[in-house]
Amino acid sequence: MRLSSCHILLAFVLTAIFCSPTLAQGGEVSADRAYGHVENLVNIAPRLAGTAAEAIAASYIENEFQSYGLEAWIENFTIEKSYVVEENRLRVISENSTSYNVMALLPGQSDEIMIIGAHHDSVLTPGAVDDASGVSVVLEIARVLSTEKLPRTILFTTFGSEELDLLGSEAFVREHAENNIVVTIVFDSIAPGPDNGLRIGLRDSQEVATTEWLDAYAQELAEDLGFFVKSEHLSAVEGYSDYASFTRAGIPGTWIYWVNPQHGNILWPIHTPADNLDAVDKVRLGQVASFGT
Repeated sequence: MRLSSCHILLAFVLTAIFCSPTLAQGGEVSADRAYGHVENLVNIAPRLAGTAAEAIAASYIENEFQSYGLEAWIENFTIEKSYVVEENRLRVISENSTSYNVMALLPGQSDEIMIIGAHHDSVLTPGAVDDASGVSVVLEIARVLSTEKLPRTILFTTFGSEELDLLGSEAFVREHAENNIVVTIVFDSIAPGPDNGLRIGLRDSQEVATTEWLDAYAQELAEDLGFFVKSEHLSAVEGYSDYASFTRAGIPGTWIYWVNPQHGNILWPIHTPADNLDAVDKVRLGQVASFGT
C-alpha cells in the first residue's frame, strides 16, 4: 500500500462486475487456502522491491497461477531505487535494481480485459495485511474461476514496487495501455476489522480518486450480499494503491479494502511491525474471496 502520509488498506474483489453469475467449476473458495498463501508470503518477508525476496515471492505466485492451468508469466522492469536495511531501518538509495509484475491470463469471450490485482512487495514488515492478504484473495479467485469462460478476459496481476510510489503498476500501464483494458480492481489490504469495515473507493482527490460509477456498482453488489460498505475519504485513509496508475491513464479503477473505524489509525497495522500473520483474519479472507468470485 502506498501511503501519502500514513497508511492504506484494501480488501475485496469483484470479478462478478462484468462476468457471468454462474458458479465456477474450479472449486469453492477456501479460506484455508487463502490463509496459507498469506503464511507462505510472510515467510518470505520482508519482500522489499528489487531484492531476492521479492523475486522469490514473484516466482511463488507465478507457480500458483500455473498450477491452476492458467498461462502465467513474469515481466521484469527496472527501478531507479533500491532498499537498504541498516540497523532495522529502511533507507532508499539511487541505484538501479529489478522488480517484477506477475500475470496470469483467463481468456474470455471478448478481448476486453479486466485487471484483478494486488501488490506482492512489502516494506520493512512481514507485510501480511499489506498486501499478502490481497495477493491471497487474487490467487484464490483465480483458482476458483480458472475453468470458466467468461464474457470478458481477466488478467490476474500482482504488482511489484507498489511501496516505491506504484512503480510496478506504472510500468504495467506503460507496457499494456494499448490493450483493451476496461476496468481495474485492486485489493490492497484486508485487515482485521469489524463488520462495518468494508470500504470500496476513495473520494476527495482528483489525483488518486477511484472511479465513482465503478465504486457504486461494487457497493451495490456488496450491499446485496449483506455487507455494510461505503467509500472513504483521503483525509481519513491518507494513502492510495495501484488502481491510481490506471485511473491516471483514463482506465476505470476501484480499490477494495477493509478498515477499523474504532481504531485511531483506521488502517492499522500496515507499515508497522504488527503487520504479521497474527493480524490476518482467516474468516475475512474467505469472505472477501467469496464476494470477489
